[in-house]
Amino acid sequence: MVDEHNFDAAGRLVLSTQTLRHDDLDQAYVLVGLCHDTVTMEHWRRLVSAEGQAGPLVWQTIRDPRGYIHGLFAHRIEHDLVNGATLVVTDIVTAGPAWRSATQTIAHAMHALAREAGCPSLRVLIHPDRQSPAPEQLRAVFLAGGYSDRGPYLTRSLPQPVAVPED
Repeated sequence: MVDEHNFDAAGRLVLSTQTLRHDDLDQAYVLVGLCHDTVTMEHWRRLVSAEGQAGPLVWQTIRDPRGYIHGLFAHRIEHDLVNGATLVVTDIVTAGPAWRSATQTIAHAMHALAREAGCPSLRVLIHPDRQSPAPEQLRAVFLAGGYSDRGPYLTRSLPQPVAVPED
């Protein structure tokens, strides 16, 4: 039986983004462990608790209306001389039949987070040996969204808002 309230008019799974909470660690680990069988629960908890250190990763969840986690991603802001502030996504984890919807939701969330943080550019690190979904699947979704392939990175500049002249 399919819960029709979890789908939009086009039949796509409705997903939203939320910051990973401490009480979500066990549920999130189910997805992490499924995609990365070498990551133990202890390692996962240490990784997420490292957020209090310098240069923290912020973990976001991709959830359906029931609260189930269909995806995760980690991001941070980096600065360089060429691009200035850049939102960098270091880990994307999705699995199952909803991987494409979850990845598209991640792409939309990245744009919103970058705008909110004042980052004019985005970068996604592709891990060739430990990525879920597979690197070619991620490339397909992000390249269709206007990203450029830079080897281990996919990059994109955000469109700058058009200045409206004052009367």
